[in-house]
Amino acid sequence: MAINMKKIKIWLPIFLICLVLLGIFLSRYFVQETTVDKPGCDRFANELINYKKRYGLKTEILPSAPVKNTWTGAVIGNQPLTIYLDEPIVVQWTDKKGYPDQYCDTPSRYFNQLEKAYNLKLKAIKVYANSGEASKVVDAARFRQAKVIGLRVFNKADYEPVKKWLAEDKTHRAVLFHSAVYEEGAKLFTEFRRQTTFGDLCPEIIGKGG
Repeated sequence: MAINMKKIKIWLPIFLICLVLLGIFLSRYFVQETTVDKPGCDRFANELINYKKRYGLKTEILPSAPVKNTWTGAVIGNQPLTIYLDEPIVVQWTDKKGYPDQYCDTPSRYFNQLEKAYNLKLKAIKVYANSGEASKVVDAARFRQAKVIGLRVFNKADYEPVKKWLAEDKTHRAVLFHSAVYEEGAKLFTEFRRQTTFGDLCPEIIGKGG
């Protein structure tokens, strides 16, 4: 049984919005009238997990997804990963409210809601870490022998330990939240295209009636 982060290539018109503006975003009319929505930020995107089934929508909503330049044009997302339901996932969280640290609660928000939305029991291990403290998440993954981490990459202090960890083992995977809009986060998406993804709002749940 697994969660398949399955994003597709997109060449359609795009509307950009920050998901901090959740009240505006949740308007069904707003979503239905938008062909593709690629928010640059995703702190509250967890509120929309499984939105296609919940609201009967077909709109592609891609929160904090990587953007790649190709000969046919820009490609958004298209970095699928599989996470097995029985493997440990080390997840970053914080209780800080001020910038830039408040966005470090995005990974825990996502995985908490993912469990509720799909009635899952994930082996999520929460690690308290703020901006520039990604090494705490990586160290916990090594200690727990976990191969999946969920975290935010904000600056070089975050980038370096995550890059080293991903380079150590091709089975190491990272779900990056609120990272694509920052240079160091974008670099990881580019350098480890087969090992990084973002928070898919409608992932495919394989083997659990998904």
